[in-house]
Amino acid sequence: MHAAAWRLRTENKTEFTYTLQVESVKGIRAKNKVLKAVQGWRKIAEGYNKKRKEEILIFIREFDTMEEWIKWAKKFPFALKEFNRNNRPKPIKLGIEAKEAMY
Repeated sequence: MHAAAWRLRTENKTEFTYTLQVESVKGIRAKNKVLKAVQGWRKIAEGYNKKRKEEILIFIREFDTMEEWIKWAKKFPFALKEFNRNNRPKPIKLGIEAKEAMY
């Protein structure tokens, strides 16, 4: 499983609304792990690849500050990349990479 995140563009620069897309979710156990990891997020979409038997789940959540978002993202238990508005990955280590960098 892996995930991608990006900040939604809004006119209000003090809003920190993020979308999280989790891909390659295989089976009910994996889905339950994802749902546990994203408590507090609102699911806005999901899809299923019949050939691969994988799901894609998309969530949205507002954070009070960018620091709050980064703190949450560093604890995310799966591979996670944040993308900028030009669809390029940001260099910050999140998810599993952040945990591995601590050791």
